[in-house]
Amino acid sequence: MELLGLLILAPAVLVHVWSFALFLFRGRGTPLPFAPPTQFVTQGPYRYSRNPMALSVICGAAGLSLYLRSPLGLVVSAGLALTLHLWVTRIEEPGLVRRFGEPYVGYCRRVPRWLPGTPAIAVVVSLLLSPLPGCQSASRDESYAPGLGEIMSLTQMRHLKLWFAGRADNWALAAYETDELEEGFSDVVRFHPTHEGSPTPLSRLVPEFTAGPIEALRSAIEHRDPVEFTAAYDSLTRGCNGCHRAAAFSFNVVERPSANPYSNQRFQPPR
Repeated sequence: MELLGLLILAPAVLVHVWSFALFLFRGRGTPLPFAPPTQFVTQGPYRYSRNPMALSVICGAAGLSLYLRSPLGLVVSAGLALTLHLWVTRIEEPGLVRRFGEPYVGYCRRVPRWLPGTPAIAVVVSLLLSPLPGCQSASRDESYAPGLGEIMSLTQMRHLKLWFAGRADNWALAAYETDELEEGFSDVVRFHPTHEGSPTPLSRLVPEFTAGPIEALRSAIEHRDPVEFTAAYDSLTRGCNGCHRAAAFSFNVVERPSANPYSNQRFQPPR
């Protein structure tokens, strides 16, 4: 039992130190909430797991408990695994989506939340964690499904950027943002066909309220017509609000943006 504990504990410490160093030198921050990294880290252990530091803490606690032959330690480790899982899924990941946007969403699609994607490594880690009650359920290789709030946050960003792209006659950017909006609406239908509190399935509401305005936007962009674009944009905005009302989310009202928060992006077309 002691040997098994050491076999888990030693790699966990190594991975934890490695991940922490990447946060400091690549991410230019720390894992602490008041000093988070300012750069998105995908190197080292982060190529195989989105949360190697949290995973190493769980494995380290389990390994130490096995080494000390402590049943109470295993119970505490299981509670720690559950707590970290809830923290990551309910708080950390939505915050990262808001901070880093699409690059993080794409990263989530490529890299599992917990166990590495390599089957051999996943099997080995699963075997090492098998003595830990509850850890397997918290460490499964889960396919990423963005939350409805995450999708809607990105949709709001796209809605805003589309307006400033059209107003600047940057039709290539406007076409791109329209495509991204349509993809976001498709993600709602795919990942959240129904939603608690909505009397009508979102898989029906979203196409009903957005398909027409999206086509009108494509036509306006193809014609490079600012007047047609404004009418189509307002139609999409009304469609979004109509969908919110039909889904019992009438408190969420969107409108034309009045200010541009993206000072680091130029919306005028390149010369």
